[in-house]
Amino acid sequence: MNAPAFLEDPVVQTILGVIVLVLVSLIALYGLSRLRSINAHNLQIEEALRRNFQEMRTEGDLDDQEFRKIEALLARNPSSKQYPEMSNEQSSKQQ
Repeated sequence: MNAPAFLEDPVVQTILGVIVLVLVSLIALYGLSRLRSINAHNLQIEEALRRNFQEMRTEGDLDDQEFRKIEALLARNPSSKQYPEMSNEQSSKQQ
């Protein structure tokens, strides 16, 4: 397989290389921006949960031991997968 003759020109190779580099950079930037927005959203959820649990503690719905356990879980594993489980746990204790 022979490449077309115009692809053998160094100027064309340079232009194609720059285009490929720009495309790869744009894809990487898009991926990073998605990760940053996901992390920012998770941080907002974590802060809202902390405020809600703090409020529950001040109202007497949670004792100090429960609150410390929740804080430890939030500090150790701040993934959004843990949040629904903890919310369900708390709502079942209130009933």
